[in-house]
Amino acid sequence: MPPDALILTSVNIFISGDVEMNHKIERLQKKYPAGTRVKLQHMRGESQMPTGLTGTVWHVDDMGSIHVNWDNGSTLALIPEEDDFEIMREQQMEWKME
Repeated sequence: MPPDALILTSVNIFISGDVEMNHKIERLQKKYPAGTRVKLQHMRGESQMPTGLTGTVWHVDDMGSIHVNWDNGSTLALIPEEDDFEIMREQQMEWKME
């Protein structure tokens, strides 16, 4: 394979991966816009973050981490591939407000 072909192949792989990452970030930003309430099931490696903890999303960064203002005062970000969490449904939020 000529050296030029190898370089072109590497560039194509890089661009393809970048486009896929951009699509992933866009999907996360649409699914978790600022103000979305989430409920934690498990945060890997963070024992101070209990199951059932709730918080409000304020930002999805360019790496795909979901930044949350947790109700316990923490601001740790969720990593979708590692952490277990769910969007709180209206009924759950209404129950918590009562």
